[in-house]
Amino acid sequence: MPTITTIERVDGELRVAVSEKMLKHRHLEEGDRVHVIESSDGILIVPFDEDFEEAMSLYDRGKAAYDNVLDHLSD
Repeated sequence: MPTITTIERVDGELRVAVSEKMLKHRHLEEGDRVHVIESSDGILIVPFDEDFEEAMSLYDRGKAAYDNVLDHLSD
C-alpha cells in the first residue's frame, strides 16, 4: 500500500523516511543496503541483491553500447 512521506535534509543530504512497519514487512533494517532505481513510474527501492547488481551492471554496459538504438526503438 502506498505511503506518504517527506524528503528531508539531514546533515547536508536529502533523505526519505520509511516506516519501521514497512521495513519489517520487507525484512529490512537500519544499515541494510538497497537498490534505488529510477524508472518511468518513479523511484523504486528494493533490497540489495548481488545477482541484481551484476545484472544491472551488464544492462548499463549494453545500454551504453547501444544507447542510440534503444532511443530509436522507444520512439
